[in-house]
Amino acid sequence: MMRLKIIHQRLIHEGKNGRSFIQGTEAVGSEEMKSLFEKLYDEDNDGVIDAKYKRADADTINEHAGNEIAGTEFVEPKVSEVNPKYPHRVDAGVTNINETYDSNNDGKPDNADGQIDDQDTIVEANKPIEVDPNAEENVVKEDGTVVLSKYYRIQVNEGDTADKDDDIYEVGTKPKVEKTPIPFETRYEDDNSIPEGEEREVTAGVNGETVKTTTYELNPTTGEVTANEPKTATTAPVTRVVKRGTQPKPGETPETPQPKPGETPETPQPKPGETPGTPQPKTRRNTETPQPKPGETLETHNRNQEKHQRLSQLKPGETPGLHNQNQEKHQRLLQLKPERDTGEPTT
Repeated sequence: MMRLKIIHQRLIHEGKNGRSFIQGTEAVGSEEMKSLFEKLYDEDNDGVIDAKYKRADADTINEHAGNEIAGTEFVEPKVSEVNPKYPHRVDAGVTNINETYDSNNDGKPDNADGQIDDQDTIVEANKPIEVDPNAEENVVKEDGTVVLSKYYRIQVNEGDTADKDDDIYEVGTKPKVEKTPIPFETRYEDDNSIPEGEEREVTAGVNGETVKTTTYELNPTTGEVTANEPKTATTAPVTRVVKRGTQPKPGETPETPQPKPGETPETPQPKPGETPGTPQPKTRRNTETPQPKPGETLETHNRNQEKHQRLSQLKPGETPGLHNQNQEKHQRLLQLKPERDTGEPTT
């Protein structure tokens, strides 16, 4: 996980410090009062804070205690060797709690001198210090609470409270969402039920996307924001499908299939009455309607045409070659012999 600096925060409730005074009864001497918050954490009475109550980084921090703070007239305060979880004395340089000892609330008292001694009577605690009127001994609980014996009293001045009222900040932990689009593709398909040249969309394309979401966790005590591992979700795109028409348009005929490479055209089959390999007489086609010759009446012309049609047919026993020769001879005779308008065709 990645830790982030607090960037988006808003104060929604301004709190205030709790304030109370610890007093000893006649059974408690002045020296015992001064050393109360050292003896609480020295259960074996060897003059050293027990390991379970000791602040791990105290020695490192106190290497600079008493040094001037650059750009100010203050010095680095000495921190207590007691874990901040428990009530501990502060290098405040004041004996009266009514005096302001940390004007800018930066945790570095204005009158600190780099020592914790008899002049430092301010005690900081995360929870109110209590008194058990029936107890003979002072007790330090695991949660950091201190319960004093019946030989002590807690005084709260009018207008004060013993318990603190914390500031409440609103810190932004809105998830971060990153979207990356995935373009759709297009696929074309032939369709012989659609006229050639037309295209029809049968499936609309839809873009997909990848969504990466990062959530955050907030430490309510320190305000530190921690980013969790991002989670990714992907939506696949939908392919666009388009049909392309291959159906011939009305009035058009499909092209004659051509032989593929390596194939030969099919051999024409003989028609009924024909034998394979026998050449058939060619029929001469005249696309123009024959007109009467000079001096020939229309009736005579029509009779000559009917006779010509009869002669152009293959006679029984006549070979194609002989038939063609007779046709050519007949044509020459028609050209050489002019007809007389007697009403009979010339032979």
